[in-house]
Order: sequence, then C-alpha cells, then structure tokens
Amino acid sequence: MTPRCSDECVLRWPLVLAMRLTPWERRFAEDVADRAKNAFWRPSAKQLEIMRRMVSEAMAEPAINLIER
Repeated sequence: MTPRCSDECVLRWPLVLAMRLTPWERRFAEDVADRAKNAFWRPSAKQLEIMRRMVSEAMAEPAINLIER
C-alpha cells in the first residue's frame, strides 16, 4: 500500500471528523479542516503522518448502518 498524499487525506477528512475522537484528536482534526480551506496550505511531515494514521483508521471502521430493521 502506498502512503496517502496530503490531497487524498484532505479529501477523506470528513470521514475523520465523523469518527469518535479524543479531545486532542478532535482539535487536531478541526484545525486541519480549517487550514485545508487555504489552497496554499500544506501539512508538515509530522502533521501528514498523523493525518495518514487517522484517515487509515477512519477507512478501517465498519460503515454505520443507519437503517433500522
């Protein structure tokens, strides 16, 4: 598996924001979402490492079934 680029992480960031997060992760995720609105912003190497981990965790979570049966 190739590492996700920052653009792919930002594209999938709404999945991260929908996850159950610790307070620190929530602040980080919201900060990234705000900064990503600037087209010229690029995450630092450390930020990108954390973003990749969070996106991978979000993609690994099973989809929530919202339809009651």
